[in-house]
Amino acid sequence: MRVPSALVVMVVVMGACAGGAQNPVASDGADTAPTETQLDDATPSTTPTSVSAGPTGQLCASVVGAQATNDGDTWTFALTVRSDDVSTTEFGDSWELRTLDGDVLATRVLAHEHMNEQPFTRSMSGIVIPEGITTVIGVAHHSVGGYCGETLEIQLP
Repeated sequence: MRVPSALVVMVVVMGACAGGAQNPVASDGADTAPTETQLDDATPSTTPTSVSAGPTGQLCASVVGAQATNDGDTWTFALTVRSDDVSTTEFGDSWELRTLDGDVLATRVLAHEHMNEQPFTRSMSGIVIPEGITTVIGVAHHSVGGYCGETLEIQLP
């Protein structure tokens, strides 16, 4: 299911995008490139958020916001995810950036639940966007529901 484009706040640094597709993967606590960081723009709540059933009655994770920064030859993306996290084994466990054709450009692994921090934002750096790509799609994955949440189209300058 395709979700209409959303306005995305983007910071652009002058520089050319390099061609060549990659599929970098970063995870919580990863010490290797591409780098990832936690953004502290959300204050954790003291109680878990309520669980909402996905479109097929499943637990889901959705991308609800994004920020893209051009770092010269690579990009940094910070995606905000809202996830039905109910336990240490049932949670939003990754987000991906995809082309409009569905090719995966990057995967950001989320190693633990965020029951008391919803929505939450995690970033990943060192992502190569192939020349000519002007739109990517942010997709979140849930350990139980899979890819059943809302996606977000992210327009690049």
